[in-house]
Amino acid sequence: MKRSTEILVLAAVLTAAFATADLTAQPAGRPDRPPRGERREAIGEKMAEYLGLTDAQKTQLKQIHRAHRDAMEKLQDDESLTRKQFREQMAALQKSFQEQRRAVLTPEQQQKADEHRARMQELRKERRERRGHGPDDDDGPPPPPKRG
Repeated sequence: MKRSTEILVLAAVLTAAFATADLTAQPAGRPDRPPRGERREAIGEKMAEYLGLTDAQKTQLKQIHRAHRDAMEKLQDDESLTRKQFREQMAALQKSFQEQRRAVLTPEQQQKADEHRARMQELRKERRERRGHGPDDDDGPPPPPKRG
């Protein structure tokens, strides 16, 4: 009887130790990188500087981004959509978002943004090919998982 009690106590201690270790573990991802939201914000600031945006343009773009984010969340929460409908509506939202963003920029800023976008697309294409994916393998990501 004494032996089984010792085993139960040892099992409880080990369980507690492992549970505590899981709770104190660092979040998944690379520890040397800031969280995604911070990275996105830093990229936006660099792009604003690169394009030479005015304060008014920055304010307009923030409002557009906020409205786009809200619309995307609403779309993601709509469980009545088929995968095809979801993708079509997401593509329409993306197109509308890009048009609204572009309308805020001057022609010179639009040209700089287009050049930058082309460079980034080329880099992504090269990375895909280095990973063994063909240039036409990208069907786009699946819809994000439902929150909740």
